[in-house]
Amino acid sequence: MMRVLGPAPAGRALCGYPLSALIVALFLAAGIPRVCAAEAGGEDFPVNPSMTAIASAFQSRKPDSLTSLLPPESKIFVALESFEGSAGYYGRDQVYFILQKVFSDLRTVRFDIQLQRSTSASSPARPGRIAHCVATWTFSRRQGPDVQTRLHFLLAARDGKWALIQIREAR
Repeated sequence: MMRVLGPAPAGRALCGYPLSALIVALFLAAGIPRVCAAEAGGEDFPVNPSMTAIASAFQSRKPDSLTSLLPPESKIFVALESFEGSAGYYGRDQVYFILQKVFSDLRTVRFDIQLQRSTSASSPARPGRIAHCVATWTFSRRQGPDVQTRLHFLLAARDGKWALIQIREAR
């Protein structure tokens, strides 16, 4: 026969620990996901330098600062259909040349990027971690009016660093 247990009476311990201590521990363990976490070596490895590299590429209109984020061994999903491209998976060099073409046709007026969300303890030292960044890009085509679009960037933890795995224009 099963016995239904109710809540522990006030002040009683559960498994030897006061109930209030267990509640505090639960809240600490479930805390807000951090943008960086301790790496195996004990240092923090934040996603911010990767976001800075992305912003630098768009602000300078040169994809060179992105090369350290483009994984050489896998494909990157790119969907920038407003920029005369088709959505698909491209190699590192192809992404470089796609962005070089986009940057040659446009003048960046403003580029702001922020972390939208990341998986908990988003250290690149732990594989499978993802950081989702959203950017607002204001640009103009030659002498045309300013145009604003939103871009989404997905960064994945690979080999102890962040790798750019997706660049997608919001529709």
